[in-house]
Amino acid sequence: MNLQVTYMIAVISLCDAYKPVILLHGIMTGSESMAGIKARIEEKHPGTIVYNTNRFGGWSSLDNMWYQVQQIGNDLVEISKNHSHGIHLLGYSQGALIARAIIQAFPELNVCHFISLSGPQAGQYGSGPDDNVITPWQSSHFGFYNENVTVIDMKERDIYTKDLIGLKTLDKAGKLVLITVPGIDHFMWHKNLTIVDKYILPYLD
Repeated sequence: MNLQVTYMIAVISLCDAYKPVILLHGIMTGSESMAGIKARIEEKHPGTIVYNTNRFGGWSSLDNMWYQVQQIGNDLVEISKNHSHGIHLLGYSQGALIARAIIQAFPELNVCHFISLSGPQAGQYGSGPDDNVITPWQSSHFGFYNENVTVIDMKERDIYTKDLIGLKTLDKAGKLVLITVPGIDHFMWHKNLTIVDKYILPYLD
């Protein structure tokens, strides 16, 4: 698989040209929450096919996560059959975590760029100083607490040093991009048009 990813924003890069984009919403919302970013992509990249999934909207977003990964993953496999040149996958919040798990569980997917918008990639929600939801906010960049409750950078954690999910390999190949933008609340990453234009659209070229 030739993949590029973006977390917090994080991006992982794998292919070339205007590819279809698949959007995965966050917890307790649905496709309506991603309507703005869908419209912006279509406006700025005319002709781009954007799939805005409404699977597991509202309360059903609390369903078993692995079940969601399997169901949405199967949907993505069917969608990708129509796009042999690859797709871009953008997940917001819980949707970003589900998207990453889908990439790991369905290696047959041809994902060119995976964009994770404020996703709890190190596995925790909470109240943080920058994002106000993800705790620690560095979780969006695979950072997390050690046993002394000190935040440890991704590159100092086993997930990176032992290359458990390929982060080190992607990083060494220049395919892992970690972007931190101060002053952006968790609920604005996918709604702020400056964020979309400056940090997302370039990875959808």
